[in-house]
Amino acid sequence: MKDIKILISSLLIICSFFLWYIFAQTQESLSTSKNSQEKTYINVVSKGKKILLDSDNPDVILLLNGQETASGSIVIE
Repeated sequence: MKDIKILISSLLIICSFFLWYIFAQTQESLSTSKNSQEKTYINVVSKGKKILLDSDNPDVILLLNGQETASGSIVIE
C-alpha cells in the first residue's frame, strides 16, 4: 500500500512538470507573436546632402554604411 502512494505521487509530480513546461512554451509563443506584430516607424527627412532621422523609440537602431545610428542628422559627403 505504501509503494502505491509513492508511485502515484511520483507520477503526479512528473505530470505536473510536463504540464508546466507545455504552459510555459505556449505563453512564450504567444508573447513572441504579440511582439512581432508591433510596428516601428522612423521619420526620414532628406534635404540635399543632409538626412534627418527622427525616432522616438530608443530600441530602434539604424545601420547606415555599417555604422549604428539611433537618431539625429547625418551629412552625406
